Formats: sequence, structure tokens, C-alpha cells
Amino acid sequence: MALHWSEDLAAAYLRCHGLALIDKNYRCRRGEIDLVMMEAAPGEEILVFVEVRYRKSSAYGAPEESVTKTKQK
Repeated sequence: MALHWSEDLAAAYLRCHGLALIDKNYRCRRGEIDLVMMEAAPGEEILVFVEVRYRKSSAYGAPEESVTKTKQK
């Protein structure tokens, strides 16, 4: 599945900050996550799950307000 341009932008930004893209639009029976990335820190690797939210305007609220408790779980 192709990434939405906002997901491409988020992935590029995170790659520029040292994270590696592992998977995109990962799906399982419990839902979907936009980006799965890996951050390599000295002596450890950290798996990072990224939910990308985009809004054309704030008329319906801020993007972070659209992440429900269900999505956070």
C-alpha cells in the first residue's frame, strides 16, 4: 500500500534523525499502525511505532485530538 504524502514526510523526517523504516501500514487483527521504525542507540535498539495524523485545517480539532483511546491501545 502506498503511503499518504504526510506519512512519506514523517518517515523522511524520522530517517533524517537516525531512525530506520522497518514497515509501513502494518496491519494485524487489532488494527493498523502507519510507520514502524527502529532507533539504534548505543548498546540497544528501540522499536518505534508512529501514528501519522494530518488535518487540512484545525476546524475539526488538532491532529493529536483525533487519536482515540482505542487507537492508543
